[in-house]
Amino acid sequence: MYIWLRRGKSQVSSESQLPSISVVICARNAAAHLMENLPSILDQNYHDFEVVVVNDRSEDNTSSVLADFRSKYSRLRIVSSELEGKGWLKKQALTKGIRSAQNECLVLTDADCKPLNHEWLKAFGKRFSSGSELILGVGFFQTAPGFLNALFRFESMRIAVQYLAAANADRAFMAVGRSIGYTKSLFERVGGFDGHADIQSGDDDLFVVAAAPHANTSAAPEACTVSAPATSFKEWLAQKKRHRSTGIHYPVFALCYLGLYDISMLLCTVGIFCVIFLFEMPVSLTFSLLIIFRTVLLFQNIGWVDIKSGMKALSVQLLLLELPLSLVYALLSIPTLGTKPFQWRKRISAIERSEI
Repeated sequence: MYIWLRRGKSQVSSESQLPSISVVICARNAAAHLMENLPSILDQNYHDFEVVVVNDRSEDNTSSVLADFRSKYSRLRIVSSELEGKGWLKKQALTKGIRSAQNECLVLTDADCKPLNHEWLKAFGKRFSSGSELILGVGFFQTAPGFLNALFRFESMRIAVQYLAAANADRAFMAVGRSIGYTKSLFERVGGFDGHADIQSGDDDLFVVAAAPHANTSAAPEACTVSAPATSFKEWLAQKKRHRSTGIHYPVFALCYLGLYDISMLLCTVGIFCVIFLFEMPVSLTFSLLIIFRTVLLFQNIGWVDIKSGMKALSVQLLLLELPLSLVYALLSIPTLGTKPFQWRKRISAIERSEI
């Protein structure tokens, strides 16, 4: 992870070489979020783009809010989703928005977040121009007082470090739907969300699992969005359980990769106790060097993502926050043990046959 993170791909800088982009947002009962966040997307410093908002059967005043924005911004396009069924059929609504988009290059985000700056789309445009078909941005949380906010922000930073490094190693396995880009042809080539249509979540990470083996993938830490964090540990835990439910569908490499990270943290904790209580020079010295080496590398990588994204890293809280997160993740993984893994083989085989 630490070696791969800084490995970047060449980018073009000329404005004239940047492609036209369609930003796709799925909104359900999101009037308040749209009023707060949509202007920062519509006002991006980019030469040619449209914003496609799919109004997914909203029951609040989302329609009137979008109509008001449409009167002010010609680049805004509104698509209505009239799908049948209960709940939020986000993947179906997103599919309609993607297929309604006028451009080949797509950038997806959520209604409840906004770009960190006005150069967000340029980060995607440069990578599209250099040949990338799948681009992984980052989604962080807004800063607020309190320990829980620090925990949530650090956790989002730690996740970003993990999946950006995997992407740079050509082993991408996840992304965040708050900031991701891919081409329309890639979406159609892998069958869109068909391979996991029966799973409510996964329009981001499970799509990456299916698409990454067949795409030129790149990491874009400067393509950063921010959103309001959970306001309680219970709310955050519910989010984590929902997100972790897709983890059993990751490839074996990703599961080992993520597991080894948490195991290394737990081993470092054991090492700290050995250093403090054993007082045996060879053991204490070995553990001390390993702990220092790992911590320095993690500081460096968090700092790298921090600089690229423009967010404030939480290095001071690192040693206090990482162990609790590793323990929580371990506990969240217990209910998934014994769950039948999702079968990607048939889906991938179909894709491979279509490419022959």
